[in-house]
Amino acid sequence: MFRPSPDVIVNEFDGETVLLNLKTEEYFSLEKGAAEMYGLLVRYGDPKRVLPILQAGYDAEAEVLQRDLESLISDLVREGILLAGD
Repeated sequence: MFRPSPDVIVNEFDGETVLLNLKTEEYFSLEKGAAEMYGLLVRYGDPKRVLPILQAGYDAEAEVLQRDLESLISDLVREGILLAGD
């Protein structure tokens, strides 16, 4: 399970999701697919719930979507945007 860090401010700007980590003072920008993945992760917390939603909305193989989702999660956890745990 994942949840958003309380140290992060999220804004949408010109079709991008912009995240500011107040702790590190670093900005991150997520475009279309990554922004949707982030939003679904915040909403559902569980990649197993997010993957079927992505599969229904994108014309891509399940393995590709899963790899992309796992990569995004890894990046966001490393940067303190998402927190892992219950």
